[in-house]
Amino acid sequence: MNRFFIFLSIFLMPVLGFPSPAKALRTVPERTDYTSTSRLKDVVLFFSELQARYPKQVIQSSIGTTFEGREIPLIILGDPVVSAPNQSKKPAILFVANIHAGEVEGKEALQMLARDMLAKHDPALKQFNILLVPVFNPDGNEKIDPAHRVYQQVKNGVGVRTNGLNMDLNRDFVKLESPEARALVRLFNQWLPLVYVDCHTTDGSHHTEPLTWIWGRHANGSVAIHQYIYKTLRPWVNRFVMEHYKIAAIPYGNFDDAAHPKKWVQFPSMLMVGVDYFGAKGSFSFLDENYAYADFPTRIRACYAFLDSLLRFTILHKNEMTALVGEFKARHGVEFWHNIKAKAFPEKVTIHGFREYRDKKGRRMVTKERVDKTLDFMGDFSGDMEKLTGAYVFPVGMKGLKEKLQQHGIQVYTLLASAAVNCRIYHFSKITYKTWPFQGHVMMDVVEGSWRSTEKTIPAGWYVVPLNRSQLFRQLASAVLEPESMDALYRYGLWSTMIYPSEWRNVPGDYPVYRLLQTDGLKLRSSNNEQ
Repeated sequence: MNRFFIFLSIFLMPVLGFPSPAKALRTVPERTDYTSTSRLKDVVLFFSELQARYPKQVIQSSIGTTFEGREIPLIILGDPVVSAPNQSKKPAILFVANIHAGEVEGKEALQMLARDMLAKHDPALKQFNILLVPVFNPDGNEKIDPAHRVYQQVKNGVGVRTNGLNMDLNRDFVKLESPEARALVRLFNQWLPLVYVDCHTTDGSHHTEPLTWIWGRHANGSVAIHQYIYKTLRPWVNRFVMEHYKIAAIPYGNFDDAAHPKKWVQFPSMLMVGVDYFGAKGSFSFLDENYAYADFPTRIRACYAFLDSLLRFTILHKNEMTALVGEFKARHGVEFWHNIKAKAFPEKVTIHGFREYRDKKGRRMVTKERVDKTLDFMGDFSGDMEKLTGAYVFPVGMKGLKEKLQQHGIQVYTLLASAAVNCRIYHFSKITYKTWPFQGHVMMDVVEGSWRSTEKTIPAGWYVVPLNRSQLFRQLASAVLEPESMDALYRYGLWSTMIYPSEWRNVPGDYPVYRLLQTDGLKLRSSNNEQ
């Protein structure tokens, strides 16, 4: 098919209003006049019917089980569909919904999008392997209650934010303690999606736009991808959803001051959050946040429009996007960023909001008076970049760290023979702690210290994490191992006995993970199969 007809088919695919359901196959909201959302069994039955109708384009599977023992459904779409990444050379796209099970429109939009793509023989099915995880938090989803989030206007209620362990799954992508997060990371590591989307609902600042979204902005991801999304993908997607769906879109964020805003600010970029984590692993990673105060059908339509726009953009720009990911994965060593600060993009953003003020008790009050607010868009960052090469090494007794790194997909090796090497060792001079526990962990807050270089003999059996091109996720490895990283694993209170050499004095010592400046001459064996 020539380029003109491919281009034409892409833009004939979207509908101009709300998507029309195929005959006799409707989601729970469509069947209930948008008074209810789907339970897990409803989603499974919906995709079972799709698989029966399109056996060569749909596979229904699972990525694992939850804490309470429920299956986490996985739907694979393609023309033809494949069950494993080694069966196809097509790029993968991964859409995830319901990570917070009180935020339900993504779950519904994924069902509708899959149904409509199959009915229309969407060209994306031939271009990509499309992976859907429509109910990532089944335990939270099954706790649907009319008392939950009544402002979201779902009469029969929605689920809860947390999983069966009372954990926010979207804060677990560093420590990977939940079975759900580990399952999603395994899926990502197998398929290495070109595009990742996480669907949410936002109940922050008040405005008229039903669609807000942002992308993975972590400094240890690809700066080139970050800039490409801002300059090229962002305006394209926003124009598309307005032209084809009449949906207004703005960046996800909040006013810095309710009464007198000057900035549109984002949450701090953290690897514990999925959009930043998967972005740091080399994906075009997006966070979809639909406006909670819009009605339920509008929120579903906004989510549907955003997902569809990304598919259209990726079809047209697949080669550019693939090249940017390839450059990120092929570059030498690691670019590790220090002293990261939020920075405004050159172009301001206009938010169609309402007049707000603070009452005498300091509470934010929202009026019905419309006010357009043109603000600094604080979605960029600045900082100091350090080029890292070589490897990290740590003692054989820290097997738990080795296993945690392997859960992330980071390659860990065992040193077969002792070696005299030049090491960089970080010495802590000060550590302070957060005032309350985070998901059962006493979190480190402020960390200060200094580096020293020394010759050391590393014993056989120690673990080695190289930072060369054989380490696909080396940017992630540096972010979770560097002592000055805000995303380091040790900040969760792990291996504290290695950091505090005396149980009688609250004085920290050396960080037990050393940097090697080079790995020449080291005899290594992969430890991936060690038990």
